[in-house]
Amino acid sequence: MPEGPAKFNPTLSYVLQQRDSIVFFQEVCGKIKHNSPEFIDEQVDSIHALYPYSLFYDLRSGALSHFPFKPLENKDSGIPDLSGNFQAMVAEIQGHRTLLVNVHLESNMLTQEDKDVFHQLTNGEKTSMTDVRTHLLRKLKKGSLLRVKEAQRVRQLIDSAGIENVIVAGDFNDVVDSHPMRIIAGDDFKSAFSKAGFGPVITYHAWRFWFHIDHVLYRGDMEAVDFKVDHFGRSDHYPVEVTFLWNK
Repeated sequence: MPEGPAKFNPTLSYVLQQRDSIVFFQEVCGKIKHNSPEFIDEQVDSIHALYPYSLFYDLRSGALSHFPFKPLENKDSGIPDLSGNFQAMVAEIQGHRTLLVNVHLESNMLTQEDKDVFHQLTNGEKTSMTDVRTHLLRKLKKGSLLRVKEAQRVRQLIDSAGIENVIVAGDFNDVVDSHPMRIIAGDDFKSAFSKAGFGPVITYHAWRFWFHIDHVLYRGDMEAVDFKVDHFGRSDHYPVEVTFLWNK
C-alpha cells in the first residue's frame, strides 16, 4: 500500500490521451473506482465520463467503451466458464450489433530460472540441453496445448453467439499465424495486422522475448484501415491500436 495520496496513474493518463472508442485490458489490477490506492478520483471521474460502459473481471481482464455493451448471455452453449481467459460482450456500435471478445490466452509460465536459461542460450553461452528441455521446451509445449484448448472454446463461443460482426483482440501469448490463432480465425476472420499493418512488429518486450503476441482478428461489415503499436513502456506489453471503418 503506497504512503500518502495516490498519484496520477500513467496508464489511465495514456488511455485518456488516446481517447479510443473501445479499450481492452489484460492483467489489470481491478475495477477503476474511487477510493482506490491505484487511482486518484479526478482520473476515475474522467474515465467514467469518457467511457460510460465498462466491464472488469477479477484481476485478469477488463473493457471500457464509448458504445453501450453488455456481457454475452451464453448459458446454453455448454462452454465452461472461462471468464478469466476471455470476456465476450455484445455492443451496439453506430447501429451495428457487434460481438467483442477480449482474450488473454495461457502464458508459458516461465520462472526466473527458465528466463536465465534463455538468456544463456541467446548469449551464445554454453548451455546444458537438459536444462533447455527441462526449463524451456517442456513448458513451451504445455503452454501451447493449453492455448489450443482455450482457442477452441473461444471459437465455439463465437459460433454459438450467431453474430456476424465480431472483433477478437488481446494477448494471445502466441505469434502470428500460430495454431491457436488459426483456430479462432477459421476461414472467416481477417487479421488487422495483415490488412493494415506493415513490417516487423514487437508487442511483448520483456526478458529479451521480443515477440508479436498481441493480435486483433475481425469479421463482418468492417475493414481495418490502420494498425499501430505504441511504445508506451508501462508494461511488458506495448499497446496495440486498430482503426476500423464500416463498409456501408
